[in-house]
Order: sequence, then C-alpha cells, then structure tokens
Amino acid sequence: MTELRLPLYWDAFAPDPHSLRAARVRDAERVLRAAGRARLQVVLVALPLALGRDAVLPRFAIDRNGRGPRCLTEQRVVRGAPRDPFTDALLQEALVRHLERLGRAFANHPALAAWEVTVGVTDLVPPPDVAAATELAALLAGALRRTGDPVRWTLSSRECLQDRGLHPADLAPLVDELAVDTTGAARRLGLAPPLPAGDPAPLPPPGLPTFLALLASDLARTRVQPVGVAVPVPPATEVGDGESATGAPAADEGAVLGWSRTAWRALRSLAGDGGRVGAGPLLDAGPRCAELPLFQARPRRRWLGLLGLDGAPKNWARAAATALGAEPGGGDGEPDGPDPVDSPPVPALAGLGDPQVFFATPDAARDLVGPWLEAFEAWRTGSATPSRG
Repeated sequence: MTELRLPLYWDAFAPDPHSLRAARVRDAERVLRAAGRARLQVVLVALPLALGRDAVLPRFAIDRNGRGPRCLTEQRVVRGAPRDPFTDALLQEALVRHLERLGRAFANHPALAAWEVTVGVTDLVPPPDVAAATELAALLAGALRRTGDPVRWTLSSRECLQDRGLHPADLAPLVDELAVDTTGAARRLGLAPPLPAGDPAPLPPPGLPTFLALLASDLARTRVQPVGVAVPVPPATEVGDGESATGAPAADEGAVLGWSRTAWRALRSLAGDGGRVGAGPLLDAGPRCAELPLFQARPRRRWLGLLGLDGAPKNWARAAATALGAEPGGGDGEPDGPDPVDSPPVPALAGLGDPQVFFATPDAARDLVGPWLEAFEAWRTGSATPSRG
C-alpha cells in the first residue's frame, strides 16, 4: 500500500456547530504521524456522511421529526432524519465552517496526500435540482481548496448509475481528483438478485469495479479512480462446518482468489503506469464491534479488511497485490500469474452517448453493462493466457 483513507466522522469531531473535539484532532494527528513514519500518504475524508445505509451525523444536523435514512450519532441510533443540506442555509454554514476548521487543523501536513470532501452526498437526501447540488458541492470543495492541498470528491455508485442531481461533469471542475465507490453497484444493475435465506452472497462480476470507473470517467470526461473493492472473508477461527460466526455460509476460498486476481488485474490495466487502485477497509472489525448498529444490520461488513484480526494479510489481499505487480506469488502457494503490466487494455465502454440522455433514460446503465461484461470476459480469457515469446 502507498495510501490510506481516514474518515473523520462529523459526529465524532464536532460536539456542536462551533468547535472541534481536541481529543479527536489529536487521534487523527497520531495516525498521520504514524503513516509518515511508514512512508504512507493519507487521504482525509472530511465529510463521510454515510455508513452503509445509515446517516452518521451530529445531533444538530438531524431533524428529529423528519423521515428518511436511519441516523447514527456516536454509534447510537437517534430518532429523526438528516436535515436537508441543499436547502437549509444554517446547515450549509455549519458544514462549511466545519471543513474550514478541519483545514486549519491538518492543512499541508507532510503525510497528507489529499482531502476527500465526501462520498455519495446525494444518497441521504436527494437535491431539489442540479443547480442546488452543484452549488453545495462548490461550497464544500471550496472550503478545503483554500488549504492549498489537493481535493478529491467521491461519487457513489448510485450517483453514477442514476440521476441524483449531481452530475460527474459538473463536479470535475471543482476538484483535483474524482473517485467512485463501487458499493451497491451489483444490486443497482440487477447483477445481485435476492437469494433465499441461508444462501451465500455471490461475488459480483470481477469486471464491475472497472466498469464503474469507465462509466464515471466517461460521464465526467476525466479519469476517475475506483475505490472500495473488497471481499467479506471471515477468519478461520470464526468458521465451522462451512458457516461463519454470523450464520452466513463461509466464502469459497478458491472463488475469492480467482475473483481477486481478475478484478485487480483489470483495475491495474485501467490505471496504467503511475495510476492508483483503491481497495477496501484495512482491518476487520473486532468482536467489540459486533453489537454496533452497522454490523448488526450487515454482519458481513465485519470481514471486509485486507488484514485479519491477527494483522496478517488475507489470501485475497495477497492475490490482489500480485495482480497489481506489488508482490510476487499469488498467496496461499498459488503460482504467479502473467505480468499485469503486459495485459492488454481493458475493453472500452461503447454506446454511452450524451450524458444528459444517459441520465434521462431508464435502465441505461443496465443496457451498457451486459455487452461490456461480455467483452470483459473475452479480455479476461485473453489476458490470462501467458504470451509465447
């Protein structure tokens, strides 16, 4: 790894609209110093407003009589729904001032790679129109751009696949980098149909993270980095008789390794020389996290880490590192695959057309993904065949 993403949750850092918690600032500073000693760069996510399907907000940003996503404050469920950041002027002022305070606290830190403004801001509350969404994005990005550090914005998969009022092409001029979080893409594209209770959750198509990055790039007219690629694999100590401690069937190790090699080889080909490829959480969540609302709702999220509870890299993470050319060997005694740098380019995305028409056309993304995944399968077969010299 060369870079870590560290989310600075608003509810943890802001006890009120007027200040930052000094203890949380010191915690983040310790992470930055430790990363610097390890020669890692850190991306600080300034406004990670969502955790799964929940909103993570301080109490003053919650409408106690509202209806909408479930709200969490300091890992407790709070009655109400998120206040509307697109129309509530006082909330907008609180958001901007919070980002300005964070900027002053960490600006120009030697271990800081970039500020990431937010992730999927329209997923919690849909904006009334494109103008309101773009205006809020400009306010938030502008508050961090004043630090002089690079600024990134991360789109959710929903914001790429559906018209949420915040278009990638409108965001691109506001920030230095764009990224897309692939979480939920398989479900929204109809590639993860509901399963009977007790059946294992299927792995998404290995080309899906690359498809999302290509789609977002074409919509934004600039390169977009995919993030959030992970596989839920519980540790061996939590698995018995083919079932994990969560009651869900254990993942098939061979399938996970094969998926990882293919998915990351494609991402490496897409990124090209010098490009970055994002992964999922660094660590599994420990036993004390099992009772938290996020993991009660989605137990599999406890096992998304690249490293297990013992700190050792998981086999799928080693397979990913091999596909990226960062580590020899495929993990768990697997042989090396072909050099990912020598893989042919992944297939281009054809048929997108005008982004405005794309967003106005129901199921436009589903119409694109089928033919592209067929072309990806041909690419996978060809790139997995060692060249003969």
